[in-house]
Amino acid sequence: MDGAASRIQVAVRIRPTNEAEQHSVCAITRRDGDDNVVMVVSDEVASSVNDGGAQSYQYDYVFDDSDNQQRVYEDGCLGIIDTALDGHFVTIFAYGQTGSGKTHTILGAPAFPDGTIAAETGLFLRAFEALFDYRQKMRTRMQVLIALSAVEVYVGTVYDLLGNRSEVTLRSAGDDTRLAGLKYFDVTSIGEVLQHFAVANAARTTASTKMNANSSRSHALFFIDLFMVPHPDGSSQPARPLTVSDVIGNDGVATDVAGLRHARVSLVDLAGSERVKRSGVEGQELKEANAINASLMTLGRVINDLHEGRGHIPFREAVLTKILKSALVDPNSRLLLIGQVSPSSLSVSESLQTLKFCDRLKGLRAP
Repeated sequence: MDGAASRIQVAVRIRPTNEAEQHSVCAITRRDGDDNVVMVVSDEVASSVNDGGAQSYQYDYVFDDSDNQQRVYEDGCLGIIDTALDGHFVTIFAYGQTGSGKTHTILGAPAFPDGTIAAETGLFLRAFEALFDYRQKMRTRMQVLIALSAVEVYVGTVYDLLGNRSEVTLRSAGDDTRLAGLKYFDVTSIGEVLQHFAVANAARTTASTKMNANSSRSHALFFIDLFMVPHPDGSSQPARPLTVSDVIGNDGVATDVAGLRHARVSLVDLAGSERVKRSGVEGQELKEANAINASLMTLGRVINDLHEGRGHIPFREAVLTKILKSALVDPNSRLLLIGQVSPSSLSVSESLQTLKFCDRLKGLRAP
């Protein structure tokens, strides 16, 4: 994946209709015979949001309710995971309104206790499975250390989901934002990943709203760091086993280890935008919703300004965009956006906003 045309990939996933939408009009669909085009198929519905009739949007991939988790991973994500093995930093993030299926795509159902991937397991564990397979295949040539960390961005503050929810300090370093003091855990099996995931998931902030019974009230970012060190010449074993403390300093930067290649896979589960009137939140949940909407609005402005080629980009106006800056502007990074939408006319306004956001991000590929 070389060049501007392939650095950023954009997919859209249309989730199944839920019980509350059973009697609504189907407004968003994949075009028959074309896996790259989303259609807004109802003139009446599209006109109601001032978009003047049926429209089409083209992306790198379009998935609907006929596509299972494995298809989404293999078609949309496997290639970008492979680029991490070449030393790139890659980011996969899901974007869409609350209840559109983002957490299902990124996290999904847990694997079975023996580590076997289940049918509804999301991209998170499937990526780990691929990385563990790679480490096994390369064991006679190099040592591959795989480290997991996780944070949530909650009302403008970053918390360590694997470190007793302690507050994390952000430090700027060029286009990158480092998360100082973040805890990293060496993982060697799906079982260990599941144990850490259970801790992170329990620490994440959720609430029940009228639109989503288990609504995420924060943005969650899971980081999978790969540290690859070749074995000494003529040896099929490492000089000594690496540990997390050998390759990560207090500011999260890989330390000076001979021959080290460092790559990262970031999986971002964004909290969904929501219309407060529809979600019915109040009190602390209202504060959370306002913070979520403000950060997503800033992300939208950043994408729009990058698309328009403007000089000043407001990365620093939100914690989320500070963290995502390098993924958006570093020419050596790779990024996959999965836009999640509902097919229902009840959510057509929000779905169209997501489709347009995805379209703008796709436009950043132009040189």
